Amino acid sequence: MGKKVSELTLCDREYIAIYRARELSFSEIGDLLGRSGSTISREYNRNLNEDGIYLPSIAHEKAMARKSQAANRQSKCEKYAETIHHFLRLGWTPEQIAGWLSLAHKGFSISYETIYCFIYKYHMEWAKLLPRKHEPRWTKGMGKTTTGKREMIQGRTGIEERPEEVNDKSQFGHWEGDSIVCSQSVVSLNVMVERQTQYVSICKLADRGPGETRDAMISSLSRFEAKTRKSITLDNGIEFKWHQQVKDELKIDTYFCRPYHSWEKGLVEQINGLIRRFLPKKTDLSKVSDKEIKVIEYLLNSRPRKLLNWKTPAQVFAKKSGMKLVDGAIAT
Repeated sequence: MGKKVSELTLCDREYIAIYRARELSFSEIGDLLGRSGSTISREYNRNLNEDGIYLPSIAHEKAMARKSQAANRQSKCEKYAETIHHFLRLGWTPEQIAGWLSLAHKGFSISYETIYCFIYKYHMEWAKLLPRKHEPRWTKGMGKTTTGKREMIQGRTGIEERPEEVNDKSQFGHWEGDSIVCSQSVVSLNVMVERQTQYVSICKLADRGPGETRDAMISSLSRFEAKTRKSITLDNGIEFKWHQQVKDELKIDTYFCRPYHSWEKGLVEQINGLIRRFLPKKTDLSKVSDKEIKVIEYLLNSRPRKLLNWKTPAQVFAKKSGMKLVDGAIAT
């Protein structure tokens, strides 16, 4: 018998009950009905009643109810199809879209799994907008000098001395910093993110040197009031060697990860991955305008986060800092 692609009918379910009573295996029943053994197994086990008995009529009713619920979920997606597509183009994930919809429309709820199913079933062309995982930016040995030893940064305080209120993100105003570089030019990006709100600041630098990095950090953080900047955690890249001048200028503490432990500032590493979705590794950063950088910064700060109860980093940062929010961005 050739394999069928149609749904199981009530008649099929009656045969399943009869064949199981004869103690046939799921594979044997599948061969008789032209289905896979896994299809029969799934159908049988998901529709047993409380006494562990498979009743064809009850199983059929359950299947029809699930089909009706699935149709309702898909109709919800269809209603907000333009909204879903819009936010996918902005780089939002289905989970972020689902969270935003539940906040924006009271009484409405939808799961991100439903949005994924909607995309793959009805709008496969949107799948290219879904997030992709990227290879790690750093490999063992990167950042070493030609002698095999990293130049020591003077006056560094190790992350093991960082206070607990910084570690557990219970206090606002603590940042992580990192650099994004490219192989096509010396131009780089300085990236800083506030740990509690996930608010991001991105600066384009003429080079990755310590002077440019120092100036960028001071310029970026000085836009905010003192209560918003208490500390910043960095790695041991040589671009951070003049951190003491940042400390003195901003009255801020600096902490350093252990060598080759970039995961100790995992939030900014995660943000770098999001930035790489807009600027893949082979992008020549010298050809990326300051305006484009600010657009990326805006998109990241106006994207709802599950950790923030589906509010945006800009909204939460504005509330905690007392700064104004204009068109979804912090007014500085």
